[in-house]
Amino acid sequence: GQLTFEIRGDLQNDGSLQETAAIHSRWLTSGAGRGDATLTGGDLGDLEVTATECWDETFGRVFYADSADWQPAEGAEADCALDAAPYPSL
Repeated sequence: GQLTFEIRGDLQNDGSLQETAAIHSRWLTSGAGRGDATLTGGDLGDLEVTATECWDETFGRVFYADSADWQPAEGAEADCALDAAPYPSL
């Protein structure tokens, strides 16, 4: 399956401006999947941040990375059940 959606809110959770995130989530019948996101606006200004998270059949995270180093990178992208796709556009 797959789902693409957009959300707006104070995604940095600092009580100030609202950011926008476009998220493209894909998964296999086993439950393993991948989510790719693009975040812009608000406190990010002109910066566009991309993030990817992958999980296994038990929904355990196997990979995470974001272009702003908001969280430490984890795992290897090669462990993702699905290959990379273009980041969603806003």
